[in-house]
Amino acid sequence: MDNVIRVGQQAANAKKIFDAFVNLSKLENEKDFRASFHLRPTVDGVTIVSTLKIAPMRGKEVKIDKLDMNLQKIVEVLKAPNDNKMLEIMDDLGFKQRQSEGRREEDVQAALIRELVLNKKNYNDMLFVASEFVLFEYEEKANQEKRPDVLAFKDGILYDIELKNERTLEVVTQASGYVDHIKNHLSTFNDCLCNFPNCQVGDIKDVKGIIIVPYSKSPKGLLEKDSKERGLELWTFNDDGNGELVFNQGKDAAL
Repeated sequence: MDNVIRVGQQAANAKKIFDAFVNLSKLENEKDFRASFHLRPTVDGVTIVSTLKIAPMRGKEVKIDKLDMNLQKIVEVLKAPNDNKMLEIMDDLGFKQRQSEGRREEDVQAALIRELVLNKKNYNDMLFVASEFVLFEYEEKANQEKRPDVLAFKDGILYDIELKNERTLEVVTQASGYVDHIKNHLSTFNDCLCNFPNCQVGDIKDVKGIIIVPYSKSPKGLLEKDSKERGLELWTFNDDGNGELVFNQGKDAAL
C-alpha cells in the first residue's frame, strides 16, 4: 500500500497550501469555491477538479509546488462575466475535456458533490471527501484502476457512493467490492484520507456503500433486493424540471 501512503503525503501538502490560499486570498465565499472546485491528491501531485455545471469533472493535474499559483488563477474563472468566458479561461489553464459519452454520469457526479458541499437540501450532513479515489491493490488485482465515484464522511462512517446512468445490477457488485476492499485496509486508507483537503475526516469506524441510479416509476425489483442483501443504501436521482438534479434518499427514493 505504498501508493496510498504517497497519496496521503501529497494530500497533507495540498491541504496546507489550500488552507493558506483560503486565508490569504480572502475568498468572498469559500463554500461556493469548494462547491465549484476540489482537490484530488494523487501519487505524483494533485488534480484540481471542476464541479461547475458547465464543466463537470474536468481536471488539471499540477505538481504541489504549482498548486497555489493555479488556485489563484482559478479565482478568475469564478469572476468571469459569463459561461463562455469561464470555459475560455479553463481551456487556457489546461483543464482537460472529458469524453462526451460519459457526460451524463459526470453531470450527476458533479451535482452530488455540489450538494454535499453546500448542504442546501440536508443530505444527511455528510461531508464530501474525494472523487475517483484510486483503490490501490484492488487495481492490481483487477488489472485496471478502480475508483469510487464519491467518498463522503459522517460520524465515523466513510461512504462509498457509486453513480450509474442505468439501473443495472452490476453496480451492486461494484459498490460492495469497493466497501470490502476499504474495510480490509481501513487503517491505511484512514491515515491517507484524514489528510485530504476537502474536509476534516476523523477516525473511520465503518465503511458503507450507497448506490444512486435514475428514478423509475416501475415497481421495486432486483436492484433494491440485491442492494439490501449487500447492506447498501439505494438512492435515486431525477431532473426537477428546471434543469437541476434532485437526489432522493430512503422512502423518498420512490423506486
